[in-house]
Amino acid sequence: MTMSVRLIPSICSQVVTQKRVDTLGAGDGFASGFTTAIIGGKDLKSALLYGTLNANGVVSQYGAQKGLLTAQALQKKLKEVSVCISSVKA
Repeated sequence: MTMSVRLIPSICSQVVTQKRVDTLGAGDGFASGFTTAIIGGKDLKSALLYGTLNANGVVSQYGAQKGLLTAQALQKKLKEVSVCISSVKA
């Protein structure tokens, strides 16, 4: 019996530093930013960046919803920050 193993490369993103007030909702913020990018036809690296920036917005406010970025705010953040996203071969 022959077994085939497919390695999937990892994609890593830097942490975007901003004031961290409350981590409640950070995962949901990441997931909503990531999902929005994928549904919008963005590639995996862009989706990772969208998720990272949206999660960062959430943790900078108290509560799980206040820091969620609008589409316009996200576009502004994309222009303001430089985040290195790289593939890592397994």
